[in-house]
Amino acid sequence: MKTRARLALEKRFRQWAHGKTLATLSAAALLGLTLSSAPADAQSVCVGDGGYGGPSIAAVAVAAVSGGPTVSVLINGTKVADLPADANGIVHLDGTYESGGTRFVIAGADSGFAPIAFVDQGTGVSLLVLTDLFITADAGAPATLTLVANSANALPTGCPGGTHTFSASMDGAVIAPNGTVSVTAEAFISDPAAEGTKRIVVNRVAGDDVTAPSMIEVVAGSQLLAEFFSDLVFENSQCGSLESFNCAFRLQNTIDFRFVKTGDIIYSAGSFKNGALEQAVENLAPGQSGIGQIVGTAGVPFSKFSAAVATQPRFDLFEVGALIRLGTLSNGIDPVNEPFRLRVGSFTADLPAHSFVQRTFFGVKFFVFDGTLADGSRLKVVLTPLFGRQVSLVAVGRGDVMGPSTLVDVAVGNDSGGAAARVFSK
Repeated sequence: MKTRARLALEKRFRQWAHGKTLATLSAAALLGLTLSSAPADAQSVCVGDGGYGGPSIAAVAVAAVSGGPTVSVLINGTKVADLPADANGIVHLDGTYESGGTRFVIAGADSGFAPIAFVDQGTGVSLLVLTDLFITADAGAPATLTLVANSANALPTGCPGGTHTFSASMDGAVIAPNGTVSVTAEAFISDPAAEGTKRIVVNRVAGDDVTAPSMIEVVAGSQLLAEFFSDLVFENSQCGSLESFNCAFRLQNTIDFRFVKTGDIIYSAGSFKNGALEQAVENLAPGQSGIGQIVGTAGVPFSKFSAAVATQPRFDLFEVGALIRLGTLSNGIDPVNEPFRLRVGSFTADLPAHSFVQRTFFGVKFFVFDGTLADGSRLKVVLTPLFGRQVSLVAVGRGDVMGPSTLVDVAVGNDSGGAAARVFSK
C-alpha cells in the first residue's frame, strides 16, 4: 500500500513535471532537502574522466588504432562536409553548416556543449556514439540536417563467427512543432565465409536487412516545453560459422533531423549509439545474453523524462524537479554504487560511484548527495524510487539559469536521458 508521504511525493512531482506549480521547495521539504550555510565534506567529483558523454583513455587509444570514426554532414541530401577523426579518434561536430540559403548550427564548447562522435571499444562491445548534440535551424527551414557516422574499423582484430547481437538507441528532445528525428543504424560485417560484406539494418524485424529507418520519432511540441524522444532496438545476426574467427565490424549511423521552422532546436541529451557484441552469443557464459551484454555497456535510455526548473536569481540558486521512467530493458538504478551526472543549462556535475547515501523518510527509501563540487559550490540531490519504474529527482544548486526553458540531462549508471524544461523565476 502506498504511504501518505509517497502519495504526496508522486502528486507533487506530477504537478512539477507539468509546470503547474512553483512550489519546488515544498517538494524538496518532503525529503528535508534545503540549502544550508553549514560546511559539508568535500566530495570527489570526476569531470571529463571518460564516463557518461566521453570516451575513456583506453577507448581513445583503441579508436586511434582502429582509424576512428568519420562523419559526413548533409543538408537536404547534399553533402556539405566530411569530418575526420583527430589524433585521439574523436570527430568534433560543432560548427556552422550551410547549403544555399539553409544554415544549421551545432553548438560547441563556448555554449557549454561537447558534440563528438567516437568509437568506444574494449569491454566486449563496440559502440559508435554521437553525443551532446544541440542543433539549431538558423536559416532556411523547413530543412533536414543529416549526420552519417562511420566507425571505420570498429574492431582492429577479428572476432569469432556465429551469432552476434547488434543494437541502436537514441534519446533527446525536440523544441520544435512537428520536428522529426529518424535513425538508420547499420552494421557491415566483413565475412570471409561469405566472401564479401554483409549489411545489416538493425530494426525490429528479425533478419530484415533492408528496412530503414530503424527508428523514427515525429514530435509535435510547443516552443517552450519540448517533446521527449527515446528508443532502443536490437537484433541477432549471423557472421559466418563458429569456426570462422576473422569477422570484422564496421558500424554506421545515419541520423536525419527534420526542422519545420527557422529557430527550431533538436537536442540529444544522451547519445545516438550503434552497438555490436564482439563475442559470439554461442560463446557467452550460461545465463548471459547478447542484448544483456550490450545494454550493460551502452545503457538504456529513459522511456519518459519530464522536468521543471525554478530559479532564485538574487541568491544565484536553481532548483530542479524531474519525473523519470526507466526504460523497459533497464535493470534498475543503484545510486549508491553507480556514477551520476546532472546538467542544468551550463551547470554540470559528474559524481563518481559511492557519492550518494541511502536514507528513509516515513518509510520512503531515497538516496541523497549533499556535498561540495570541485569549483567550491554546493549541490544537493535526492533520488526517490516510486511506483511503476518511476524515479523522482530533486536537486538544488548554485548557478545562473536563464531564459524561459533550459536543458536538463541526467544519467544514473547506464540509465540516462534528458529534455528541455520550463524555467520559473521566483
